Amino acid sequence: MTAAARVLGLDRASDHLAVRWLGIDIGGTTTDVVAIASDGEVLSSAQVATRPGAGLVPGTLEAIAALDVELDALVGVGIGVPGQVDHEMGTVRLAVNLGLGAAPVRLGSAVQEALGARVVLENDVRAAALGAHRVLAPDTDVLVFVGLGTGVAAGVVIDGRPHRGAHGLAGEIGHVVVDPDGELCGCGAQGCLETVISGSAVRRRWGVEVEAAGHALAVAAAAGDTRAQGILDDVVGHLDLMVQWLAHAYGADVIVLGGGLGRLGDPLLTPLRHRLRERAGRSDVAARVVGPERVWCAPAEIPLGAVGAAAVADAPIRPIEGAAIRLARRPEGRDGLPASIKT
Repeated sequence: MTAAARVLGLDRASDHLAVRWLGIDIGGTTTDVVAIASDGEVLSSAQVATRPGAGLVPGTLEAIAALDVELDALVGVGIGVPGQVDHEMGTVRLAVNLGLGAAPVRLGSAVQEALGARVVLENDVRAAALGAHRVLAPDTDVLVFVGLGTGVAAGVVIDGRPHRGAHGLAGEIGHVVVDPDGELCGCGAQGCLETVISGSAVRRRWGVEVEAAGHALAVAAAAGDTRAQGILDDVVGHLDLMVQWLAHAYGADVIVLGGGLGRLGDPLLTPLRHRLRERAGRSDVAARVVGPERVWCAPAEIPLGAVGAAAVADAPIRPIEGAAIRLARRPEGRDGLPASIKT
């Protein structure tokens, strides 16, 4: 590089465009991946179908390849994955929706060997919670993110750090039994919350095979389908109970609903906030602990899980200015926030 190029700052421009971190969010259905520059800007993103079981490692490498970017300047990779994560060993196990049992899978070490960069594993919902904290509400002391996707789980960020619990399974609320006579859950128990309010539960209960079951259910309910409305009402009722548990247990400043179902916006958030508002009118405790303006739906345009995974690997993530105010005031899922985290 010439001296003139250095004076003009072209070397800095080149460094800015280089991929320094990757963030990978492995869900039960799809895997999101983002490439992040030195200043926290998202340079590229991709989404591929998740490969469960023995396909987990090759599927993760395929997701990285789908970015189609140079990785010569890569310094860190964060991976959010369901199940029990061992951070020191770089392994994951007990991920029901990925077909992983008690035997640990060397996901982190395998990706590190393939890329030659530091790899850090985190539970997927905790990574998404960290993404929500960094992007939407960095000033909150306690943020809870609830992933309503193939399964159901909560991630908690306290004082800017993910809360993992004694066994790395903190937040697995999807396997709290809410109906002892309910359906059999993939974990082996009967009547878990996950059998009622997850995206897969909605698809199974409605019996309509569509890709975005939650969205289709909401559209059908709005069009007057009474059975669809009944399922949606039941989902909202269980969400109401879940929000109360989380708000009281953690003293949450904010509870963010994410995942495919959580990003529905109005059809989910409006009736849920109505229930919370009615309860707040009857109880001073409820008004203080579970105010309706403190429950948000995650913006559909922002891959919080992948961005949060990059943050786990120490990528700098810039917040969206004014996001907290807009999300508190507006129940819509598509709330005018930008399609990326560029600011």
